[in-house]
Amino acid sequence: MDQRQVRGTLRRRRVAADPAARHTAHGTRHTAATIMLAAGTDMKVVQETLGHATLSTTSDIYTSVLPEVARAAAEATAALIPRRAPRKTPGHPSGTHGALSDEPQVGDDVPV
Repeated sequence: MDQRQVRGTLRRRRVAADPAARHTAHGTRHTAATIMLAAGTDMKVVQETLGHATLSTTSDIYTSVLPEVARAAAEATAALIPRRAPRKTPGHPSGTHGALSDEPQVGDDVPV
């Protein structure tokens, strides 16, 4: 048995004897950072709290852990982009043609 196998065996026996032994200070640190991000705390604040040298270190670790944080950021960004309402088209069952521009669409009565 090499050293890694011995450590693994001892850890499994310790956890089997005391399930609380599976919780570590390092795991608690990750849990705290994950909860902070899930609560909407800015990534820079989490970086400083953890003492990471760069923001990219924190971002690389925790954006993969919390895909919903990345999704929320994308949705917040998309919400800032102005959208035009669909044009009303008389006679169409939904009342809209689905076009998002003022450009003539196929089927529009456009003078030539």
